[in-house]
Amino acid sequence: PRPARRLTRAAFAMVLLHVKRSDKDTFLYETPAASEVDAVLREVVAIHNLRCKVNRLAEAAEGLAAHGPMKPPEQQGLDDETPLLEDYDVKTGTIAGRSKPERNENYRPDPTEKRTGNAPPGEIAAVISRTVDDAKALVSERQGSMKGVASSKAL
Repeated sequence: PRPARRLTRAAFAMVLLHVKRSDKDTFLYETPAASEVDAVLREVVAIHNLRCKVNRLAEAAEGLAAHGPMKPPEQQGLDDETPLLEDYDVKTGTIAGRSKPERNENYRPDPTEKRTGNAPPGEIAAVISRTVDDAKALVSERQGSMKGVASSKAL
């Protein structure tokens, strides 16, 4: 039989990595000192990518709460009066009239013309806003200054 391995204090040592892409894009990652560099690198990259996804989703959800769903790609950037390509009749050279878009009671025009302007009702917009605030707090640069360690499970 092999003799029992003595576990030293170094076997349980943890390393705290401060990953910093910019002043705003920073997070802490904690890993055992005995971890393979390749495994740690893959996990840090996965966490960074998750943070980027959370930021993009938070921005999209903010836009949804403020100005409603996105317009189809071919209509983005165009106002409601601008004729679309499918409105043009090639044979006669005329432009067909377009019906007015439906607008709900929460209509708020989008200055970028990427969204319909039909925002959700107030209580749903409030839930979306609270969720966005929670997500932003999870990936904010303040987490690093408060010694909050990032993990893929938390994201």
